[in-house]
Amino acid sequence: MANTKLSSWVRQQILMEREDAGPCVKMILRHVSQTGDGTAKQNEVHTFDCRPIIAATDDKKDTFLDGLTDEIEAKAHDDAEAMGGHHRYVVYAYYKGQNKPLGRCVFSVDAGSDEDDESNSLSGTEPATTKGLMAQMMRHNEAMMRSTVMVSQSLMNTMRAAMEQAQSHNEKLMADKMQTFDLIEQLQSRRQERELAARQAEFSEKIKEEAFQKMMLLAPSVANRIMGKKMLPEPTTPMEETLKGLAASFTQEQMEQLANSGLLKPEQLIAVLNLFQGVMTDAKETKQAEGEQTARPFNGSGHA
Repeated sequence: MANTKLSSWVRQQILMEREDAGPCVKMILRHVSQTGDGTAKQNEVHTFDCRPIIAATDDKKDTFLDGLTDEIEAKAHDDAEAMGGHHRYVVYAYYKGQNKPLGRCVFSVDAGSDEDDESNSLSGTEPATTKGLMAQMMRHNEAMMRSTVMVSQSLMNTMRAAMEQAQSHNEKLMADKMQTFDLIEQLQSRRQERELAARQAEFSEKIKEEAFQKMMLLAPSVANRIMGKKMLPEPTTPMEETLKGLAASFTQEQMEQLANSGLLKPEQLIAVLNLFQGVMTDAKETKQAEGEQTARPFNGSGHA
């Protein structure tokens, strides 16, 4: 298959005659190689005479042009086969009135291939040389780095979204927790208020009950004082009952012995005698009141 790029360039150089230079009279094929210092070195491979094509008739020029293109490709292929590998060539066009070339065309050839390497030269593939392998590795590294960056960016976006969601969830949980604490404090405060109110009510009831009991204890005494005599039995305490029983158990001889024994001081003896005398007087008055109520006759009207 002919190199369409080379074929188009050859036709353009042969069929287009320059006014300042005249027609294309020859083409030179050169091999391009890289030296150790990085510069390009060109070696001439073959020279092609274009004057027969110019002198040919119009009906034969197409055949001659295709033949020239095939011959250029064949010379380049033979030269590449001799060296092996991937090689680059350049064709220069020389015109009648000029010593320097006015046009050039660059193409590549792989050794062992009968076809030109136009597809390789245009697609950017590299030969199996140190430079080609380096270029291929750089392209692979670039593609790998691009993929790594894309994957890392995707992971970062996913992690950022997850962190934002977790932060929002934590903020909501903290707000709910604070509301729960406030509710617990309010409930505890209300419970303390209820307990305090219950204790106040209980204390108030206790005070009322004690006041009522004291009033019931004092009521007979107050009534007797108002009446001027003992009409109602006055309640006594266990201590008073004990003292009354103790005073009633003492005989006149025991009282005299206690007074004459000298065991008690004068003031103590006076206090004991006054205490026994008061208890005995109260007991005597109570018996007299009970006797008077028993002795009163009962009339038919229900009043004494």
